[in-house]
Amino acid sequence: MGVGSLSTGRSVASVNSAPRPYRSHAVVRTLKYGTDVEESIEAKGLARGNLSANVFEPNCPSRLLLDHVTSRWGVLVLVALSNGTMRWGEVRRWVKGITEKMLASTLRTLESDGLVLREVHPVVPPRVDYSLTERGREVVALLLPLVEWVTVHTAAETEAWAAAGTAAEESTG
Repeated sequence: MGVGSLSTGRSVASVNSAPRPYRSHAVVRTLKYGTDVEESIEAKGLARGNLSANVFEPNCPSRLLLDHVTSRWGVLVLVALSNGTMRWGEVRRWVKGITEKMLASTLRTLESDGLVLREVHPVVPPRVDYSLTERGREVVALLLPLVEWVTVHTAAETEAWAAAGTAAEESTG
């Protein structure tokens, strides 16, 4: 059976479908008025109005995590932390150009996403260390090739632009 009528907030929704790649296979039943709920990842997506549990849908909960991971500062902070545990100042030195406010916000967001571990040591002066969680290491393993590709291709384009500029100057001068 597919999804029941969703015209009211109190409708019945059940998912009993064949296994699909990258999706939960759990059976989900939401009875009238929300009693007796067995949730899965897909059910959470359905509860938020995402009928397909698909990252391409605007209401998909995975979009928020995707935004955090692929943000300008999120990528750089995660890649910096791939070098090991760091204190605040070390992260800031690695990620040049980030403001204190943005670094604090990014670290807080990545921590709430379960990608960064914030460890406070009870010493004076206070010491806080940041490191990647297992999930964070998984994401960084995917981000590093992307960052490397961007770096290599940006360097190649910069060299091509410089060569084109030199050729244009020689032809006009």
